[in-house]
Amino acid sequence: MSDILDEINRLKNKKKGYEEQLERIRRESKDTDRIINTVDAAINNLRNNKNSFIIYGEPQSGKTEMMIALTSKLIDEDYKLVIVLVNDNVHLKEQNKDRFIEAHVTPIPVDYLEILSTKVKIDHDTQMVIFCKKNSKDLQKLLDKVDKFQRKVIIDDEADYATP
Repeated sequence: MSDILDEINRLKNKKKGYEEQLERIRRESKDTDRIINTVDAAINNLRNNKNSFIIYGEPQSGKTEMMIALTSKLIDEDYKLVIVLVNDNVHLKEQNKDRFIEAHVTPIPVDYLEILSTKVKIDHDTQMVIFCKKNSKDLQKLLDKVDKFQRKVIIDDEADYATP
């Protein structure tokens, strides 16, 4: 019986991914105030059914760190799929995905190609972070696979004319 109680207490005390990301960023001697404010505003927008909004940041302003924190918060909030779109450039997609992996985002981010197989079944309890190039053919394949999911968020890393 005490083993079960120990496990319940361990799970209750386990930090959420978002809190772990903020701690990681602080350990790197970076300020988290703007990240917290931006993530809070984004979550409030989603809670208030604002399904489309822009988060703007200058180059080298910490946008990727914010996206890592936001993704972790979305997973904590029980969103099932977080899809990160990047420019139609394989190198940039891999570079961004690697930054999420190095930050220990959970669940481990995957490339959209890894889930396209009919052998890969995604149920409504599955949580995934998926990276995809902003290419119409790639996006259609991904949409065909995940369109039925209600709790998904798409983050477009570089919103432009190709933003869906």
